[in-house]
Amino acid sequence: MEYTGYVIDQRIPLTTPEDLNTFLSTGVRENFILDFKRDFPKNLEKTLVAFANTYGGTILIGVDETSTGAAVLPVHGLDLRPGLRERVLQIALDNIYPPLVPDVHVIPIKSSATIADADRGVIVVRVHESDDAPHAVEERTAVYLRVDNISDRFERKATIGEIEWLINKREKSVAEKARILRHVQMHAREYRERRSRRNTGQKPLEKGQIVFYTVPRYPRGQLAEPRQLREIAHSARVQIAVVPSFLPIGSPIPVPQGVLFDESHGTSEFHEQGVIYHSFDFWWESGSVETGTPSSRTVSPSVSAAWMWATLELAAGVYDAVGFGGLVDLDFRFEGVKGALFMNPSIFNNYDPVPIVDDDIGVRRTYSIFTIRKQMLEIVKDCQREMYWNCGVDASDGLVTHDFRRYLPK
Repeated sequence: MEYTGYVIDQRIPLTTPEDLNTFLSTGVRENFILDFKRDFPKNLEKTLVAFANTYGGTILIGVDETSTGAAVLPVHGLDLRPGLRERVLQIALDNIYPPLVPDVHVIPIKSSATIADADRGVIVVRVHESDDAPHAVEERTAVYLRVDNISDRFERKATIGEIEWLINKREKSVAEKARILRHVQMHAREYRERRSRRNTGQKPLEKGQIVFYTVPRYPRGQLAEPRQLREIAHSARVQIAVVPSFLPIGSPIPVPQGVLFDESHGTSEFHEQGVIYHSFDFWWESGSVETGTPSSRTVSPSVSAAWMWATLELAAGVYDAVGFGGLVDLDFRFEGVKGALFMNPSIFNNYDPVPIVDDDIGVRRTYSIFTIRKQMLEIVKDCQREMYWNCGVDASDGLVTHDFRRYLPK
């Protein structure tokens, strides 16, 4: 199946010659979020701000392109000499306002297999969608955008209307995100009520829920059609560590502007503008605990860790598939948990069960998709540490690491 988005697998780290060859050998073409430069460009700052003002992207300096936009192999590269990375950073700092600091590193390559050491290099420049846009060049007189139009060579000056939109996009995006979230939350409530009606005569649903979602920080329109999202979500599915199942769980159901997966304990919805929303009922445990409480509801941090990892990995896979590489807001939370005991039975002796004071416990963060892919373990550990704190536990690094032990490098 062909997707309308640009597929660039952000999981490829592009840090070694092997990474570079693997990536370029797929035939990927220069596009909206990828740029090839055979030589060091005279106006690199224009490309940097165009990416930063739009969805972000990757520039490979030292890679030539064919007439179809694919990379010329073997890669030509630049003369490998000290200061290549610093040259890119200096251009960004000296010529862009507000200042922009991209991720830059150099991949050393050999011009011939017969030589012992690398003599050429490819500069990899990752530019994130910027929270400080619009960025300007040419002494603050010109704002460039990355556009999906070959006749414009992917970059052009922004119009007055587009500059005004960039300046006001925070306010407009907050309103658009709120509208989309109301839309998907309404579906989650409706399908939860349906589950309750299906369970008539059985034990009623408990109040508590796990709610995790991701949403583009600046929604700008459709990333993929609902039918495509259904296939993408299925292809990107992720194993959930605490249950023998994959996320998304359940059967796909068409809903306005997206697709919803419904199963016996919750739903996952994928909205065409990039919202991925999960809402699952708690499976409350009852029983005696060492604190003397005869019966209790418990919230386990191991459950939090497993769902954080699965939902974030799934989101990154979906955004990769639709070619979205911009900023994403994350929201991980437990709802309806006041009075429940926060505890992890597998390491019970590390701390006493703590009654949760607030009804809703959660964390929020904002990252680029590239940062999520590159630093996923650090991100989920940071979020988990705050979840502990919000539940009344000052967790050590060892305790948090234990929750994610299955994801640590072997």
